[in-house]
Amino acid sequence: MQITIVTGPFLLPPPGPAGAVEKIWAKLATEFAAAGHEVTLVSRAYPGLCAAETVNGVRCLRRSGFQRTGCFPVDLLKDLLYSLAILRSLPSADITVTNAFWLPVFASFLSRAGIIYINVQRFPKGQMRLYWRAAVLSAPSQAVRNAVLSEWPGAAPRLRTIPNPYEDAVFQPPAEPRASAGPQTILYAGRLHPEKGLELLIRAFAILSPRYPHLCLKLLGPVSVRLGGGGERYRRHLAGLAAGMPISFADPISDPHRLADEYRAAHVFCYPSLAERGESFPVAPLEAMATGLAPVVSSLDCFRDFVIDGETGLFFDHRATDAPARLASQLESLVSSPDRARRLGTAAVAKAAEFSMRNVAAQFLSDFGELVHTHSGDPNGRP
Repeated sequence: MQITIVTGPFLLPPPGPAGAVEKIWAKLATEFAAAGHEVTLVSRAYPGLCAAETVNGVRCLRRSGFQRTGCFPVDLLKDLLYSLAILRSLPSADITVTNAFWLPVFASFLSRAGIIYINVQRFPKGQMRLYWRAAVLSAPSQAVRNAVLSEWPGAAPRLRTIPNPYEDAVFQPPAEPRASAGPQTILYAGRLHPEKGLELLIRAFAILSPRYPHLCLKLLGPVSVRLGGGGERYRRHLAGLAAGMPISFADPISDPHRLADEYRAAHVFCYPSLAERGESFPVAPLEAMATGLAPVVSSLDCFRDFVIDGETGLFFDHRATDAPARLASQLESLVSSPDRARRLGTAAVAKAAEFSMRNVAAQFLSDFGELVHTHSGDPNGRP
């Protein structure tokens, strides 16, 4: 098959400044190419990177692109301009996969784009009916699938649920069991943004810290608005809350091997997101699980596809008035009981394996092949 993948206007696949979605599709593109398919990955341009090159069997085209502002209407306009620019150089394909907002609206009128396959990586914001000509809307979780159906019940025949994968060749447990004595680290990895619940996490840590002087908290990820963070003002606010406690802030890590080392060096992983309609299928908790950490997560539906409460991780009620105390209690249950943490971590590794890059790539390729076969007479692949 000829497969084209188009990512959004703000971030790009490695080696540029990549977000989680861009990293995922870059790896999936490599898997598709290794399986013998002709794959083109189209993304935004970036200084110092070639406009066209072939990497690991994938043809990479880089066009246009913008900096994220954090203002939804402005960013939506930038996505429109990016999509229109991409259309002019969109290659011929059997199937075109994209998570851009506007591109599938226009690309569905181009016969050379083939079947339009939309990867819905965020909760819908009223746009689903715009995609009536697309063949497939692929949601990474049941939570996003339900949100799409709530907005557009007629999407049911073309709706798929295929999860986000993690790099199973990189994110693996440590060679030796984590030490149960001495300093221990609670790790958060992700964007430093108000919707991620980091204030709540710091307040929960403030409850734990006096009882566990050997415990520290590490917040790892981007704070800049262009990378999806909350900005320097927000970082200063967090630093003020963290004053006097063993809490550190670390810059984002683009090298997956180094990031995996951070997980392996930690003892507890926490992802306390408050984004009721922002999280689709966060990969960070899955990466943590793959390294043997049972994640402590908020009670958002998006986590329920892979976190089983009390078996592969722990939930806490982030909506409760005493949410910091509830989070502190769940964190303490792992900090104070290394055996329990180890038992849940072992189950977490087994569960994470279901979401390996190869397994998820196979699901997509099976779906692509069936679509191309079924809709060979319709260039847009509409059901």
